[in-house]
Amino acid sequence: MNKTLNENESGQKRNNLKKKSRKFFQRTKFFGNHLYQSRFNKATNDTHTFSTWESFIFKKSDMQSHIRSNVDPTLYLYDYLLVSNDIFKEKFLQSLMDEYERQRWNQLFINEEILTFTRNLTQYKNKLSYLNLQYEQWTYYHQLGIKERIWNGRVSKKMAMVNSMCVSYGRSKALIRQRQNYYQNEIIQCKQQIEDYEKQMPISVDLKKMTTLILHFIKKEQYPLCLALEQQRHMLKFDAEDHRSVEKFYQLNPRKTDIASAKTIWKATDYVQLLQHELSLFKKWISLPAASRTMPHLMELGLTKVNEFFTLTLTNKVLLNVISTKNNEENPSKQMVCETIDEAVIIIEKTIKTFTQIAIDEKTKLITQNAKFDRLPTVPNVIDAIDNRQQNMIQRAQYHMEQTIMIKFPENL
Repeated sequence: MNKTLNENESGQKRNNLKKKSRKFFQRTKFFGNHLYQSRFNKATNDTHTFSTWESFIFKKSDMQSHIRSNVDPTLYLYDYLLVSNDIFKEKFLQSLMDEYERQRWNQLFINEEILTFTRNLTQYKNKLSYLNLQYEQWTYYHQLGIKERIWNGRVSKKMAMVNSMCVSYGRSKALIRQRQNYYQNEIIQCKQQIEDYEKQMPISVDLKKMTTLILHFIKKEQYPLCLALEQQRHMLKFDAEDHRSVEKFYQLNPRKTDIASAKTIWKATDYVQLLQHELSLFKKWISLPAASRTMPHLMELGLTKVNEFFTLTLTNKVLLNVISTKNNEENPSKQMVCETIDEAVIIIEKTIKTFTQIAIDEKTKLITQNAKFDRLPTVPNVIDAIDNRQQNMIQRAQYHMEQTIMIKFPENL
């Protein structure tokens, strides 16, 4: 009886110690994130102050920026009815390459009626262009399903987690047809609205010329949207191939040791690709001119892992140098942040090499262990199945990274 009570008491003490350590870690992490924000703002001469909500967005789940491919494309769609005439006028005039045309339309826009008409017509054309893009997108999905049998697929969350794969991909055939019909009807209605609105055109306006300029303006503004939709097409094929590769591997009826090795290789590969993805975006951000290198832009990239490495590195440096930085905080803070950026990049690069080697070592171990087994599935079949899936993961991540850079850093194109 006493023994049982002692065991219960010791168990409670262990649980209390665990809770205390978790609370300490959480306080340290909060301190590090707060320190990270304040120091980084000073170092980048950014006066932006983080709200609680913005901090929450910046610390979203690890795989959001890497795995998620079904991003809402309307995030890249402007609504010109939500901005003032002055803002629209500025954006529209900036899109005109010819100086004569810019001055001419600047004079026309002095007339409030012409400016309002142009803005409203631009929004109608903008909506029509978006509807056409969506109809083309869902038509592509339908043709892809017919030709390559890529519709939709799903696995359990546990299956997805242990095999480092997405839970689902694609849409059902019925939903695709439904969306096609929906956008087709919306296009018809939008065209009718444009036709009716053009009848209200001011007399002094050349409608044909205005339409040409508006379409050019919309094409430029919707470029990130087109890239996002194109990215979704390719990511769908990568995700479908990923599910097929995993399924083919398990159809070989591999031994438990083979499955364990495959999971280790895929997990290490997935983590390497995640770090490379974030590191590439971070280096791209660092290379921007000082005026473009802002904290809101960095937060928009969602570099969760970079944030973790940087925060821990900066926290350690501050704790070690707290006495020396007390007297003169402003100058060391800039130097400290610059040093921490370099150190964090080095640590991430070393981590990438470490996990790359883990995948290589695990594959070597798998070949060595299976050399003595002479039965189906043969070792080459298992290794090939693992390799095929691994290569698809790498190609998927590489494509995703390239497209993300094009979307997030359009000024560098």
